[in-house]
Amino acid sequence: MKGTQTLQKLRGWLANLGTQASEYLIAPLPAALVAALVLIPIGAWVVAFWDGPQVYKIIVLSPPQETTDPSDEGTPPKNDDYSEKFWEGFLAGANAKQDGTLPFTFRGVTLQVQREFEAPTPESLTSNAQSLSSVIARRSDTLMVVLNLSSTTTKEILPEYLQQSTPVPVILTATNPNLLPPKLSEDNYPVLRMLPSDDAQVKAAADFAKEQAEAEPSTRKGAEPVFWVAEDTFSENQTYSHFLATQFVEEAERCSLGVHLWSSSYNVFPVDALSDLGVNWVFFTGDWSHALILIRQLNAISKRAKRMHEPYQPPSLILNETSMDQRLIDQGGPEVDRIYLTYSMPKWNKSDKGMGSLGSDTFQVAKQLLASADSKDFAEPRGGSFYKLKRFLGIRRVIDARNALITKMERCDTTYDLGAKKCEFDRLGTKWVDENNQKYAPKFHVFQVRNGHFQHVDQDAIAERSSDRAVSMNASAKPSPGPRLIERAALSRRRIY
Repeated sequence: MKGTQTLQKLRGWLANLGTQASEYLIAPLPAALVAALVLIPIGAWVVAFWDGPQVYKIIVLSPPQETTDPSDEGTPPKNDDYSEKFWEGFLAGANAKQDGTLPFTFRGVTLQVQREFEAPTPESLTSNAQSLSSVIARRSDTLMVVLNLSSTTTKEILPEYLQQSTPVPVILTATNPNLLPPKLSEDNYPVLRMLPSDDAQVKAAADFAKEQAEAEPSTRKGAEPVFWVAEDTFSENQTYSHFLATQFVEEAERCSLGVHLWSSSYNVFPVDALSDLGVNWVFFTGDWSHALILIRQLNAISKRAKRMHEPYQPPSLILNETSMDQRLIDQGGPEVDRIYLTYSMPKWNKSDKGMGSLGSDTFQVAKQLLASADSKDFAEPRGGSFYKLKRFLGIRRVIDARNALITKMERCDTTYDLGAKKCEFDRLGTKWVDENNQKYAPKFHVFQVRNGHFQHVDQDAIAERSSDRAVSMNASAKPSPGPRLIERAALSRRRIY
């Protein structure tokens, strides 16, 4: 009897098993899934909010690689991969992993370098680059940016980075000194410039012409320099070209040089006009291909004048840095021989136009800035009490990392070791530091095309010849001042701070 009752209970329990399972196991399952779908993301968001980004990024913004149609045999690429050489140089000393992760951190956060590209066509270049920069500047992981772009594009996109509530520190390779947007506060923008500015470029061109005149008075080069400033209005980098033209006119006035002609294109004027105006120098501000057109036009005028037995002396040409391109020699051949050019680096590298070494120097500056800003907590001066609270709670934000960099940049107390040279950055720009710890402004150099090569012109030797002439001219009127005057004149070209 008892066994029968037990069997009936077992049957009843088995009969109710499905109902009990549904009640205690299956029925709560949707609620558990909903809770998981809601609570897990919230928990992850809380952790992410607390910890902030796991990686801080250093963005290198480059121009696109422009190539010609492969079917156009014999036509060189438009860009010649100079931006690629800069990027390769930037990564050369980084020892980064394949994904760009660097072997050192900043404020305990992993660092990663990332390359982005601007717009692919001139028509959309500004708007696309500006849109891209807007996204980059507002990302929660952007620590700093390196702009390896033209002056025109750089000027358009800089406000996106510098006019944020917490600016993004920027390293520039563009040379125009008027790129920064209007200030929104008394604070200086966190910007480092890797190259001398273009006002140094026009000064180098004007000084060179004047020194040539003083050093060789018996030749045509010794005639008082009278310039034609040819502004390339067809250049894609209009900000750069226009500034060089206007600044050169101002510099010529300061140096008491004549500017008798200023054109807004590279069209050549009649021989009579050039001769009557006494033009014996041309300063061209534009692209190498447009410079080649001007050179060929001037050469054609010279040949015609020679055939007609007309008294005409062709002017000497000084081209700006943009024209310092191997394609000028390759396509110009003997026509470009003896042309002068200004260049921001003391050596010419045919393979990459010096972009590799510039990229390497730029990375070293970024690395040493990060190291110096990580030596102690530099975020506090700009972060204030709210930053102290975040630090107490362990909350991490990229704006605090930016503030640490900005504070260190404002102090201007870091000397950057670039191997063969040292430099510092202050509110006036870049300063080189010599072995005696003296600081001097970087300068542009003058090169000349000779036998199919860009060769550096010994400006110090020209200055010395000019000084010797000045001493000899004064000797008849005054007692000889001795070698000290020559020494002072030679040293006067080096601006000491």
